[in-house]
Amino acid sequence: MKSVNIGNVTVNTELNTTIEFRDALCKYIDPELFFPDERRNSNEYQDNENVRLAKKICGDCKHEIECAAYAIIRPNIVGIWGGTTSPERKAIRRKLNIVGLTEEEYEA
Repeated sequence: MKSVNIGNVTVNTELNTTIEFRDALCKYIDPELFFPDERRNSNEYQDNENVRLAKKICGDCKHEIECAAYAIIRPNIVGIWGGTTSPERKAIRRKLNIVGLTEEEYEA
């Protein structure tokens, strides 16, 4: 198993989200909620009611931490994962000095 440590969380880089997150709360909600328009300026984006609602749903999900970690190590993932937005994950990667996996690494 390939893995990456993010703080106190070890992330399986070979995680199959279809299987591992099959009972995630987002699976039962319109996916559009989790993929807002990220081209807005950051304040407008963060203040968006749908972004807040998606983050609340993530906060109530048992997979929140694993889901966020999964997206943090995959820089090309967009949308809200584990209660984090793409810009927030970018800031986390920068703060923790995480390079992230290349597409070849996480598609292998």
